[in-house]
Amino acid sequence: MDAVVADFYDGATVLLGDGEGGFKLGETYPTDPSGESVLICDVAADGSLDLVLDTGPPYGITILWGNGDGTFQQPRVYVIGEAGFPVASDLNHDGKLDFALVNGANLVTTALNTGVAIFSPSTPLEFPAQLVGTASSPQGVTLTNSGGTSLSIRSIAAAGDFRASNDCGGTLAAGASCTINVTFEPKKSGTLQGKVTLEDTASSKPQYVLVSGLSTPLALSPAELSFGSWKVGTTSPPQVVTVTNGSGSAIQFSNIDIAGADPKDFSIDEETCGVSLAAGASCTVTITFSPIKAGSRRGLNYVTVVGAPYPAPVTLVGVGK
Repeated sequence: MDAVVADFYDGATVLLGDGEGGFKLGETYPTDPSGESVLICDVAADGSLDLVLDTGPPYGITILWGNGDGTFQQPRVYVIGEAGFPVASDLNHDGKLDFALVNGANLVTTALNTGVAIFSPSTPLEFPAQLVGTASSPQGVTLTNSGGTSLSIRSIAAAGDFRASNDCGGTLAAGASCTINVTFEPKKSGTLQGKVTLEDTASSKPQYVLVSGLSTPLALSPAELSFGSWKVGTTSPPQVVTVTNGSGSAIQFSNIDIAGADPKDFSIDEETCGVSLAAGASCTVTITFSPIKAGSRRGLNYVTVVGAPYPAPVTLVGVGK
């Protein structure tokens, strides 16, 4: 019998048994980052035991693939987004070991084994606040065939408020990669979730890229106000942010304010938004710059609403002299 010790600072140390109740000098495999627990199992189903350690940050698991002779390959980190002690089981009955990560925050995070199909990033795609009825910039996921033979791809499709395109074709050669591009096209406001479903020969079950996005009814224009240079203690001419309700119903404002690194250098001189804004209507926020110190000054104009995500704030920039 052999032993493996996991160490938060050093990684994993393997001590091979000498057959007399003792162990040979251990060999340490540094991992960065690594956790305090280790799981020994045959992840690749190739007859060689592998080492699985909890990881963080970035949170997920680190796998050291076994060579079958008591030695291990260089560690590979699989980012999942949450930390936890790993437990192995075939969760979706496709013949491959999957993982559940259990942590002290009362969370259990599952990680399905995708076989030779490797996805990067492996964490869910998250889209920032997007205006209802518009399309986001695409986010890409790289699919790599890590196997020794070609990977057949039957379909790649997204549903709901997400769209997917790809350059993968029907076959992905051994060692080759392709890109799946996902866009967010929300039809209603709120936090929306979905997935891109892949059917391929890497698994007998469909594989998923999880996606989520925030959809806001508000559009702010322009994205940045630049006030130029002004003497400390003076006030610039006003500039205007236009707020438009792009949804099909009225919204209520919860707050319109200035934040950021230097909020006291910028002021809301006037706003016409009031308490609520009808569907399709617009209002304005008038902002001035009064530097209280010399140098570059920066702020953010936030417009938040009740019961819905808010858009990215307008960036405010100016220079005091």
